[in-house]
Amino acid sequence: MIGLLFLGVLALWCLVALALSLGVVRLLSRYRVRWPLALLVFAGMLVLPLADDISGGREFAAMCRAEGPIAVDRERAAGRSVYLVVGDYKEVPGPLLPVYARQWDFFDVETGERVFGFRELISHGGWLSEVLRFSETAKPFTFDSSCDPGGNGRLEALFRELHLTRVKRPVPEREPAASS
Repeated sequence: MIGLLFLGVLALWCLVALALSLGVVRLLSRYRVRWPLALLVFAGMLVLPLADDISGGREFAAMCRAEGPIAVDRERAAGRSVYLVVGDYKEVPGPLLPVYARQWDFFDVETGERVFGFRELISHGGWLSEVLRFSETAKPFTFDSSCDPGGNGRLEALFRELHLTRVKRPVPEREPAASS
């Protein structure tokens, strides 16, 4: 059903773009450049609803590249038992599209020292994604909406390579209640 809705919106937008292109042809009926210009207007109008999605995608890709791979001191981390603490999503100020980041940190069970960590980024789509809402999160149409240095098996491979053991987060011991 959503696919039919999308096709209907796409067909309607093609008709609007075609009508504007033909309007340009009529306005410039005495000039030789009217048909090439009409084609440019048509192509521009087809892409226009996704312009913020496209430019936001480039910006998001640059943010993902800046995050880079997981940074870890391999000698210091090797052989440890670690537990995971995942932070809450926080909005990243500045980008064209809404971007949210969440910190993933691994701590040594014995010392409580941070061994390594990384940031996961998630982006929403442009205005068209927000309006059509094909998913609950308004995912972008033109790019992958998340980047995670630990994804695609990279985190598991790092654990195997460094012989890390992942354990549940320890629960702090409660002190006995004082009796009166």
